[in-house]
Amino acid sequence: MNYRRNEDKWPVAPERPLYNAVLDGEPSFSDEGTTEPLTPDQVKEWLRITGSTNDSVITMLITASRREIERELQVSLITRTVMVRIKYEVGESGFKLPYGPVRGSVTAYATDGEELDSGSYEIRDGASPGDKYLMTHFSEIKLEYEAGYTSPGSIPADIKLKILDRINYHFRNRGDKRLNSTGQWLV
Repeated sequence: MNYRRNEDKWPVAPERPLYNAVLDGEPSFSDEGTTEPLTPDQVKEWLRITGSTNDSVITMLITASRREIERELQVSLITRTVMVRIKYEVGESGFKLPYGPVRGSVTAYATDGEELDSGSYEIRDGASPGDKYLMTHFSEIKLEYEAGYTSPGSIPADIKLKILDRINYHFRNRGDKRLNSTGQWLV
């Protein structure tokens, strides 16, 4: 950093994570459940609206807001199969599996796609129900597991409130944003 020239020199970020990270950006999902955490009637009560004029908008906002909260919290609010590639090189406590709660068994694969036997990795329980941690001697591994809350009633109330607040924001501010020529949202 050169203060006389008001110049910042930041090191170039590495192209790949240095250690303990999800590779390829985000996990991929399949076999997603169709039961949303909130019903349109619950949302309409929260928004204090009556009638069915906005039902299609509300249904769309429920799904969009759920997905935003899932990305933000790295949690699965609906049941799904999660496939993730992990780089694990440092630490004795393990790597927390993203988009939990993890339900059932975890299948691990080598980078070439060959399924690994359970002796080459260990999945440990975390402090909270559904938290799972990976321990392995492999520096890179692929995992596949079932995740998500089993029913809307099992989702914590604070997460449901966060979804309702997000829906309220999007509903009340729809049309207030525009896209610029590059596809970025303008406020």
